[in-house]
Amino acid sequence: MQITSIVIELGVIAVITSLSLITTNLVDRENKFKLAFFSNKKPAFYSKKYALGDSRLDIKKLEARWPEVFSDTADENNIEKIWYREIYLPVRDSAIVTSANKQFLIARDCYIGWLFITLITLFLDINLIYDFSDYSLQVSLVFIVLLNLTCRSTGKNLVLNSICESINLKN
Repeated sequence: MQITSIVIELGVIAVITSLSLITTNLVDRENKFKLAFFSNKKPAFYSKKYALGDSRLDIKKLEARWPEVFSDTADENNIEKIWYREIYLPVRDSAIVTSANKQFLIARDCYIGWLFITLITLFLDINLIYDFSDYSLQVSLVFIVLLNLTCRSTGKNLVLNSICESINLKN
């Protein structure tokens, strides 16, 4: 490969990365959630489902403490709001929850950024503006899947860590 070709590749990568960072910061948080979870529902909506699979949590205690989130009759339209106000806010400054929140936000923004990088790459390639190798496009798609799974996992961890911290607070 010639030096000129390498410099051009690096320049294209730098421009795409810059555009990705700019675009990621222009997307509001609600749309980031929609892109990450393919839904209007945030991870907190699935608190009960997540809690049922976590050996640290007793669902009966959770239902007794926060029936508006964990009971079978919980109003689905209010679960996220109540989770945020009653479970997350009181513990958001704890080390465990702060760490989980940072991991989630980093994973979410990396996913959104990589999504835009891949879309820009595909746009440039499909419109014959720049010829990317099939390998680079395949790797980009694999990264999108892995980053999305990471985003979802860290969102779940944030919800569960918040519940674990909050259940130990005195009423």
